[in-house]
Amino acid sequence: MRRLAVALLLIGAVAPTAAAAADGVVAATLDNGLRVLLLEDHRSPIVSFQVWYRVGSRNEARGATGIAHLLEHLMFKGTPTHGPRQFARLVEQNGGQDNAFTSQDVTSYYVNIAADRLDLVLDLEADRMQHLLLDAKEIESERQVVIEERRTRTEDDPGGYLGEEVSSIAFKAHPYGYPIIGWMEDLRRITPEEIRAFYRTYYVPNNALVVAVGDFDAPRTLEKIRARFGPIPRGPDPPPVYAVEPPTNGERRVVVRKQAQLPIVYVGYHAPNHRSPDAPALEVLSAVLAGGRASRIYRHLVYERRLALEAGGDYNYFSLDPNLFWFWATPLPGQTPETLEGALLGEVERLKRARTRSSRRSAPSRRRTSSASRARGSSRTGRTSASSSRSPEAAVSLPPRALKLAATVLAVALLALAATWTVRYLAGDERSVAVTGTIEALQVDVSAKIVGRIVERPVTEGQPVERGQLLVRLGADELAAEVRRAEAAAASAEAQLRDLRAGARREEIDEAEARAARAHAQLDDLLAGSREQEIEQARANLRNAAATREWTQRDLQRARALFARDLIAAQEVDRAQNAFDVAAANEAAARERLALAEAGARKNEIEAARAEVRATRERAGLLRAGPRPEAVAAARSQVAEARAALALAQARLAEMRILSPLTGLVLRKNLEVGETANPGVAILTLMDPKDMWLRAYVSETDVARIRVGQPAAITVDAFPGRAFAGAISEIASEAEFTPKNVQTKKERVNLVFRVKIAIRDAEGVLKPGLPADAQLRP
Repeated sequence: MRRLAVALLLIGAVAPTAAAAADGVVAATLDNGLRVLLLEDHRSPIVSFQVWYRVGSRNEARGATGIAHLLEHLMFKGTPTHGPRQFARLVEQNGGQDNAFTSQDVTSYYVNIAADRLDLVLDLEADRMQHLLLDAKEIESERQVVIEERRTRTEDDPGGYLGEEVSSIAFKAHPYGYPIIGWMEDLRRITPEEIRAFYRTYYVPNNALVVAVGDFDAPRTLEKIRARFGPIPRGPDPPPVYAVEPPTNGERRVVVRKQAQLPIVYVGYHAPNHRSPDAPALEVLSAVLAGGRASRIYRHLVYERRLALEAGGDYNYFSLDPNLFWFWATPLPGQTPETLEGALLGEVERLKRARTRSSRRSAPSRRRTSSASRARGSSRTGRTSASSSRSPEAAVSLPPRALKLAATVLAVALLALAATWTVRYLAGDERSVAVTGTIEALQVDVSAKIVGRIVERPVTEGQPVERGQLLVRLGADELAAEVRRAEAAAASAEAQLRDLRAGARREEIDEAEARAARAHAQLDDLLAGSREQEIEQARANLRNAAATREWTQRDLQRARALFARDLIAAQEVDRAQNAFDVAAANEAAARERLALAEAGARKNEIEAARAEVRATRERAGLLRAGPRPEAVAAARSQVAEARAALALAQARLAEMRILSPLTGLVLRKNLEVGETANPGVAILTLMDPKDMWLRAYVSETDVARIRVGQPAAITVDAFPGRAFAGAISEIASEAEFTPKNVQTKKERVNLVFRVKIAIRDAEGVLKPGLPADAQLRP
């Protein structure tokens, strides 16, 4: 889709649409140099937040290759505020996804998360932009991770290893010849001091770009970004890259012998980047020559001639400096790399012959050919296997600046193709183009975030709804009780905090002082030995014990006398003896207790009384002095926890009311009242009638006569006699496969063109799935 849009741009057909898309972007530059791009998209309640740093392997010095990619890994190792590995953990706990990549020109970090969690991402990204922890142990640990990554993706992978070698000979002076992951020797040598210096040099706001797309209010989000990122001080401008690759003076070739099942052939040409006026044409040629399975190379080498198992290529349109136009192929078993190389170069020759035929039909095309043919003598170089990422800033603004085209063979072929398409478009007649397709629309499934039973669904199928309108209400008795408990806990914590702040009441102080006085008096009594009541009780206990002993003694004497006369058994004597022994022991214990009471208080009782005096005095002193700061701080912490628990309970209760995320129609219902709703399971499906289109296909002969923005008249079988207005909003291409022929055993691949026609006046009656026809008026 992107490549076809570039082709139409070449003939001036999508300029109005591109301008309209750019109008929706809110762009700003903060005082510290941070560039911000915001685009609202309210179709889903999510946000994609990205931070791009203008630094990649292009900014590395010899001997320190791979430092940009290694620093990308270290950006997830924490800050003083958020410890190691906390960034990814916090994002995942809030249902988000995060990742990063490093290319030749940029390093990008991105997070996809729910829109109401955007503040968390802003805090995390602003924190690590200036406070990254670069601990030596973490650096050494991540160094081993990157070394292992290089070993598996490059040194143990024949394609990655060959791409690295090809890129190194393609660029003699420019750092595009360095591998993005770095040379193994450099990865082992880079010091923590170099990494910290690299971070301080390039990770500054004036070298960064913040991009956000999603369900947010752009002006408010810009203010939040300004509040988080604005205080970060501007750093010195990073050093520019002055390296310029000298013109090639002949073919460069490298042969790598490595254990592999099949060989790989790379062919590349030096080519300009997006600043050149020839770059759009080269982008078109990249799609025609090597853009997927419908491309010329794939179709001719894989399907028709059966020479290759795979084939493809690419062109780094948005690279900061001129880069490579390259393509590659893997031969089928039994085919040689030399044969496949000749076939790849043969495709270039076919394009050259096509340009020659085109030059005889078009005068403007002849003039373009003569100017390009003077630059013959292109060189074939290698291409690294790492892809070049495209900066969103480049998509917003592309500064025009002419650069010399280095690879003339491909340029001549592409300019012929571009000229042929232009002539074909300009020569098209005024007849309308008829297409048939199916109506589609933006559909949003509405589901619950927590499990609950549906108790109310006030909307029905076909009913219009407004954004924020109640769609479904779930049973909330348990959650309501939880909210009441949380409210009571919060009120209790706040009351305790108020009491601590106000200090102790007078009656509490008086009670504490009276208790201290009683404890002191008790201690004085113990020290003075004044325990008359206890002594009297001990004497009474002794008298009782002595009387019991005398009684049991007389009983024992009678038992012995009776036993001597053989009137009782020996067991009765033993019983009387045991009773006497117990009574004697009790008398001795009572006598000892009386002696202790008369001697004064015991030592342990005195110590206990002294401890009680100290405790009561301390409490009275604290009450007189007022509340302690640590007690107030603890009470505040309890209040904060109670309020957080209350907010969480209220949020969960609010989730039992499901509101409409858009203004539209109820397309269909999936669950009835009384059924249980589970997270992720659609309860209702909504439709936005303002975002409705007709998807259809157009033939190859008609695709040159239509353009984005072209008006269309739409008729629907379900509404005879009515016409709906529309306009082409998108043109894309895709490959169409047909099964193998039974006799020829061949599979056909055709390139088909798909159009998307936005419907301007759906009138609330059109629904997805309806067949419709459209007349496209040039």
